[in-house]
Amino acid sequence: MEPGEDVITAIAGVFSGRPNPEIVLRGADATELAERLRKSVGKEPSNPPPPPKLGFFYGFQVHAPKKPAKDIGLPENFNVFSGVITEQQGREPRHWRDSGGVEQYLIAKAYEQGHGELLEKVGATLPVATKH
Repeated sequence: MEPGEDVITAIAGVFSGRPNPEIVLRGADATELAERLRKSVGKEPSNPPPPPKLGFFYGFQVHAPKKPAKDIGLPENFNVFSGVITEQQGREPRHWRDSGGVEQYLIAKAYEQGHGELLEKVGATLPVATKH
């Protein structure tokens, strides 16, 4: 495997004037993400998420390289925001209710990886169940 090929990245969308924080998931974290995603994608269609607001958190853009994505059952690219997972299938986006808690899981991982202060400033607070 090429270096970095086994890494799933999630970019946290923030309007901060600085580069958007990137979180990295591999191993058990990637597997957990896949399990949460399987509870959502294809289960309950949803309306699109609301448009982003300047100065606020606007979700995650997630990318998984082709082979690891296939191996663990993830779409290669998807977004999650405001309780909605959006995957691009051909020309049309498909929206699913985030019943597996993907967005909250990614927020918790972003806090673990040191991005909590910035995320809190833009309205992405740590889920109550994971606060210490």
